[in-house]
Amino acid sequence: MSEQVITSIHNKIGIVELNRPHRLNALTIHFSRLIVQALEAFNNNEQVAVVVITGIGRNFCAGTDLKNEEGLNTFVALKEYNAIVRSIVNHSKIVVAAINVYISSIWLC
Repeated sequence: MSEQVITSIHNKIGIVELNRPHRLNALTIHFSRLIVQALEAFNNNEQVAVVVITGIGRNFCAGTDLKNEEGLNTFVALKEYNAIVRSIVNHSKIVVAAINVYISSIWLC
């Protein structure tokens, strides 16, 4: 697919890996479109029963990449980010996020 979004299939599990660890997997418009393309490819793949989205590095996704000029155009960026949500909600497969982040136990009480 792309160096920014890595896809693979293991035992009927489609894996979408967000690969911008140097930017904490923060979203740009281009990156968002790559994620949607990866999800759509698995939606039409009969070898995939479940899709897992995860982030490479220490963050799943830091939100909008504000250092990228695309992130400054809020209306356009939100439209593209919402396309990811729509792709997940309308997906024919179960979509799971494997979020790698530290959680303080105080919040679990």
